[in-house]
Amino acid sequence: MRQSLKVNKAYLLLDLGEICLLETQYRFPRLAQRVVVLPDRQAACYDRLVYPTALQQRLFAMGLPPVGNLVYTLPVDPFDFEQEEDTLCLPGLRIYLAGAPEFVESPWYAYVRARQRGAGCA
Repeated sequence: MRQSLKVNKAYLLLDLGEICLLETQYRFPRLAQRVVVLPDRQAACYDRLVYPTALQQRLFAMGLPPVGNLVYTLPVDPFDFEQEEDTLCLPGLRIYLAGAPEFVESPWYAYVRARQRGAGCA
């Protein structure tokens, strides 16, 4: 899997390179190819086909399709991130690229579910 990261003042975009099964703070795994972090006053997570109108407009302005996105809105600057080995860290959010962590360090998180041999991310 080849990931790419794009960061500017309007968003942080992590493209996983293919659709993956992601475990999140919610009960059920999500399918997504991209993890998007948008600055906003309120922290939230969206992963559906139908986003709130304002969020949908922001995604379209970024040139993203309406599917395959796991979107976090957080009261942070997108440049306020660090990469610690295979973990992308933002205030309040961790994205674990190497699979399940031993323990989760933040209230919002996502990790790529372990792959089976011969399969894609899922």
